Amino acid sequence: MTESAHATKLAYLAKRNPALSVPEFAARWRQHSLLAGSMPAIRPGIAQTAHCLNLYDRSVFARATLEYDGVNFLTLTDPGVALTMWQPDEAMELLQPDELETFSTYARHFTLTTHEHVVSEGKMQHYCLIFFLKRDRGFTLEAFTRALAEAHGVMADGARRAVVNAVFDRPPGYNFDAVTELWFESEDEVREFTRARTFADAYLGRRAELCDEMRTVAMMTKLNHARPPIDERTAAEYRPG
Repeated sequence: MTESAHATKLAYLAKRNPALSVPEFAARWRQHSLLAGSMPAIRPGIAQTAHCLNLYDRSVFARATLEYDGVNFLTLTDPGVALTMWQPDEAMELLQPDELETFSTYARHFTLTTHEHVVSEGKMQHYCLIFFLKRDRGFTLEAFTRALAEAHGVMADGARRAVVNAVFDRPPGYNFDAVTELWFESEDEVREFTRARTFADAYLGRRAELCDEMRTVAMMTKLNHARPPIDERTAAEYRPG
């Protein structure tokens, strides 16, 4: 399959506005998303959005980051939206000031543009283990993506949704080549999974051959907001008001 056959997805690696507490950030981010979703120039270009809040939980993965506060996955209806969504006057006049009320800087400054590779089919759930990865210099981007997707798919074993997002455009300071997703129903399920030999030995061992692990950013997250909702529970839980 060619790259053009893969959906284009934006991945935010976000820090909150330092004036906000963690609970305030969660609410503020939902509010910001509702504003963006109300804009006719932007909403048709978004097929799916999923805000994932950092749980700052190192019991799941020992090197989980405490530096960043969340990840947003924005699946686009067309690759061109990755550029045009930032250009409407309403984005400049309304959305960007609201970004500064929500995040540490403008969203475009921490957004990576990727091609999505779904390596294990399944639905998004309420928890997601996310890794931002830098390839070892011995691999081309194509070879790295292919090998990582194979390892990620084997590790997931078709039991849950697993995705490798291959980065093809990134802002300064975000020197990653892939963003991976692994979705779970509960925190306990994630802990059990990451302690199993399939993950701890086989997958991480293979990934150490592919990646510069010193640059890895890991994050255990809980879904904060999704549009469209992933199920009836989230439709009620994330409803504004």
